[in-house]
Amino acid sequence: MNGLPAEPALADALRTEQAHLTRLYARLDTVRDQARRAADDAHDTAAPGGTHQARLEREVRAREAARHASRLDAVERGLCFGRLDGRDGTTHYIGRIGLTDE
Repeated sequence: MNGLPAEPALADALRTEQAHLTRLYARLDTVRDQARRAADDAHDTAAPGGTHQARLEREVRAREAARHASRLDAVERGLCFGRLDGRDGTTHYIGRIGLTDE
């Protein structure tokens, strides 16, 4: 035995990893859509009127949401580029941003 996993085990591991990546990219799409909607909503409410403070707060919200969407666009390639497997069986994936399930 050469220490390499058997071919069926390797194929299963690759399928599992691909499924994880597919879920990550689906979550990225969801979060990116939410960020774009937040930016659009902030711009929609940025109509003239209200106090100077209210206009400033809307503009800040719009800029922050647009910046967040831009950061999410930047990680399209390389969202996940590694993983750490702990001795206790835990797995931590390494990527360009922290992406959570919720």
